Amino acid sequence: MSSRGWQLRVQDILQAISSIQERTAGITFEEFAADEMLFDSILYKLGHIIYVETLHATSLQWCRKS
Repeated sequence: MSSRGWQLRVQDILQAISSIQERTAGITFEEFAADEMLFDSILYKLGHIIYVETLHATSLQWCRKS
């Protein structure tokens, strides 16, 4: 299981969400979709959130089987 506590995982997720909100504030969807660098950075942040939670869920399943 991950050595990081759940509080740190939640903090990572909240930081990623905050970053996404800051980067997309005040722009339209069309502007967002047209900005490849911004689009890629947001996908990276979303991927990080999904990875952190998938890793945690997998760790929990492994611990329950043990």
